[in-house]
Amino acid sequence: MSARYELEITISSARNLKNISWRHGSLNPYAVVWVDPKKQTHNNVDEVGDESPVWDEKLTISRIQLSISTSCTLTLRLTPSS
Repeated sequence: MSARYELEITISSARNLKNISWRHGSLNPYAVVWVDPKKQTHNNVDEVGDESPVWDEKLTISRIQLSISTSCTLTLRLTPSS
């Protein structure tokens, strides 16, 4: 038996990110989260925080289908915007 779930995640902040851009411009980082790679969601770009961004945003991943025997992994990737 399987059920559909909704997962709410709060992305608060990050600290001491390294600027790996070859242009060495502003980082403008954002976070991407997913349980199923086909259903990724992301928060807004922090255009002010640079290496220590603050978001305090809630993200929701909808329609997660799990069964009793299913285990899942939540993946979070911090990304500099291009």
